[in-house]
Amino acid sequence: DSTECGAYTSAISCQKCKEGWVVPQAPLQCQAEWACDKCGQISTLDEVENTVEKIKKYIEKIPEKDVNKLENFLKIAENILHPNHCLLLGVKKNLFSLYGSAPGLQLQQLSPAQIER
Repeated sequence: DSTECGAYTSAISCQKCKEGWVVPQAPLQCQAEWACDKCGQISTLDEVENTVEKIKKYIEKIPEKDVNKLENFLKIAENILHPNHCLLLGVKKNLFSLYGSAPGLQLQQLSPAQIER
């Protein structure tokens, strides 16, 4: 299933229509083309891997305990990757561990809006 049972953990946003998700056409074939699930725009595996690799390198440059930079990264990256993309899930997991434990982010110091997000 190209959507990974609806999880979209490897999907990237379509740069053509801006509404769909680019997913593999034949998920069990290593070199399969990828296509937008809305407009059908085709992307090569290399194009998808290059996008993901650039984002991965960007993540590696962010200090792992810098909550503001991690949150700002998520706002930007969710325009490129599906919100459930495995790279974003890793950043979110890191943020979850920081909320409630990092200085200035203990539970009693968080606003309702911060807790909600």
